[in-house]
Amino acid sequence: MLGKSGNQGLNLLITSHKKGEEYGAGDMMNHVLSLGYTIREHRHNHPSNSSIPSGMYKGDKQGDIFFAKNLDKVAKKNNGKTPIYSIYTKKTRTYTRYSQYSTFSDFGRGKNGEWLNNTIDEVVVVSRKMKK
Repeated sequence: MLGKSGNQGLNLLITSHKKGEEYGAGDMMNHVLSLGYTIREHRHNHPSNSSIPSGMYKGDKQGDIFFAKNLDKVAKKNNGKTPIYSIYTKKTRTYTRYSQYSTFSDFGRGKNGEWLNNTIDEVVVVSRKMKK
């Protein structure tokens, strides 16, 4: 979503037409911002239906987090505003927000991407039968 909200905003649909790759967002970032537009929001989906942003491993040089870091840097230079980032999950019809600072723990995962066990052990409370 570009520019102003409402009737003066623009929406772009971008695809590389390649499985597992998307290069259009980088081109959009470089060209659209150079024309003076403001990128208000960047929404996308993952064909795998994952709601977790890619690129969260230390040293990753690609993926959603890496893209957000670069877009934030360029956007701040141009107009000082950083976009809202979200991933649409078709299966649940929900948007999951993330930022350049997102970590695995924000999505219920450990530092290596494994699921965290965020459950509490069961507690059974037994009471004695009360006398009348």
